[in-house]
Amino acid sequence: MSNPFADQAFAKKYEDWYGGHGRRADSLEKRLLVRLLANFSGAETVLEVGCGTGHFSRWLAEQGFRVVGLDISPVMLSEAKKRDGVPYLVGDALALPFADRCFDIVAFITTLEFVADPRRALDQAVRVGRH
Repeated sequence: MSNPFADQAFAKKYEDWYGGHGRRADSLEKRLLVRLLANFSGAETVLEVGCGTGHFSRWLAEQGFRVVGLDISPVMLSEAKKRDGVPYLVGDALALPFADRCFDIVAFITTLEFVADPRRALDQAVRVGRH
């Protein structure tokens, strides 16, 4: 089975899901995120691990956070970079290329189910996150 996240045609259509069949899920996920983020008053920076086309990275930036999006798929990131000015980096959730405690929040939104070793990814998030 091929990796859909490496498929340029898939990446180009990925964002369309949020405006169509995924509209309700998107709304519910953002409402939940608002509730969760309220627990981190004073937080200014967010690393979104597994950001894909940057859908939630852009939304987090619209909420006033300074955001960095990271994804293992250069194809998905090329789509993200076409859409806005959020900085996006190629990187692996299992070996985050950042110093310890350099982000206020580290977010995994629809990501952990695609990671080979979720515990290691979470350990990395704890290492680079302050909250």
